Amino acid sequence: MKQRLAGVSAVLVTLSIVGLWTLGESSSDPAPSQVAVGAPDAPVFPRPPSPQPATAAEDQEGEVSGTTVVRGTGEPLAMVEIRLIPQVFPTGGQVPGGLAPQEGLSTTSNAAGEFLFAGVPPGKYRMEARLPGHVPQILPILRLPFEGSLTLDLIRGGELEGVVLSGDGQPAPSAEVSATGRTRFTAFTDAHGRFAFILPPGRYAVSAVRAQERGGR
Repeated sequence: MKQRLAGVSAVLVTLSIVGLWTLGESSSDPAPSQVAVGAPDAPVFPRPPSPQPATAAEDQEGEVSGTTVVRGTGEPLAMVEIRLIPQVFPTGGQVPGGLAPQEGLSTTSNAAGEFLFAGVPPGKYRMEARLPGHVPQILPILRLPFEGSLTLDLIRGGELEGVVLSGDGQPAPSAEVSATGRTRFTAFTDAHGRFAFILPPGRYAVSAVRAQERGGR
């Protein structure tokens, strides 16, 4: 079932149903659509572990280990894709170990939810943990070497996907789509105007805008 929204119309969308939003051309912001992502439990948001700073001027490669679990139950999660992405900052910081920022390191958790990165150069990294059907767990800054083991707790979520159209009814590529509940999530449409979110359980206001419309306001 597809729903078309224009002006202040609103629609209630359940899980796995594709919604269709029309991107308005008016100078005022259209009223956002109200979307319910069904789930029996109240939304719970992951709290990333607090990394401890490096204790010495270590310049040797080290290890990063941890476990991926379901938040709230502690059930191990297998086949979670974990990435370590080196960070570069405008202050002139160097990429750890000469790694290219777009490359990074990746691994997958085993049946017990355990993962390990070996031979990791010291530095600052972004860690991402992703598994289909779960809200991604992201640690924006992880300083290595890291003492101890990480626990990445992922939330089981619902998928919300749809298409954004411009005023002439054509797909709107590169439109920014926002889903706002207790936390605001954003995504950009592809060349065919499509977008997708995996969201924690809850109710969200969904809206879309393109750069040219924003700039004309």
